[in-house]
Amino acid sequence: MQGPSSSNSHARAARMLDEGPPPRQKGPLAMLFCCCTDGLQEALVQEFKLTAEALQADPPLELQHGYASAAGTSEVPPSMGMFEIVNKSSSQGEIIGVLVATNAVELARGHDPRSLLADYLAQGCMPDKTVMHARFDASLDTLQVVLFHGPTLQDIDEVRAGNVRNHFLHAKGYEIACRGKNVLLKYKHGELEPQRGTSNAAFLGVSLGKKTSIGGGIDMKTNITDLMPIEI
Repeated sequence: MQGPSSSNSHARAARMLDEGPPPRQKGPLAMLFCCCTDGLQEALVQEFKLTAEALQADPPLELQHGYASAAGTSEVPPSMGMFEIVNKSSSQGEIIGVLVATNAVELARGHDPRSLLADYLAQGCMPDKTVMHARFDASLDTLQVVLFHGPTLQDIDEVRAGNVRNHFLHAKGYEIACRGKNVLLKYKHGELEPQRGTSNAAFLGVSLGKKTSIGGGIDMKTNITDLMPIEI
């Protein structure tokens, strides 16, 4: 004859066989390893995604010297698809660098599997009082511009040589809604901003009539009005 304690023991054993072993408790080290593994996987996936996007993106714009449209010629000023930047620095001899692409910010952050940054940034180095331009696809929704300023060297040829990125102390990113527009910018006081243009007619110091870009005659109504800063 079995006592109550023996019957209870058999019952507990039967339940354990049916339910299986209790779940194993994770210690602190196991939990930390699991979290690190998840974080590493997420970082690797993100890095793979950014690399794939960089490989598929169009290369940066090839900036050319001069105004986007030469005033006084038979060429009709463009109504869209033109990028222009003027270095109007108030600091004598200040060199800036400009990179323009759909993914310029990520290139500046180091996601540059095709090693495009050095060559295109070298093309976009500008002494003060100079102008550069390039055409872009006017059907693009956005363009990104990265401004490099605070040069560590004073000679333009030295700035363009080697690792151009390291020849500037500061970098600022901007995103611009550009579909069906021109992008006419100027650099002043460490920032990029839209050009405002000028008018040939004035009354009591107030500009009248249509405003056009200086040197190019582009209607300023076709220019963008806003730049959205992006942290590098």
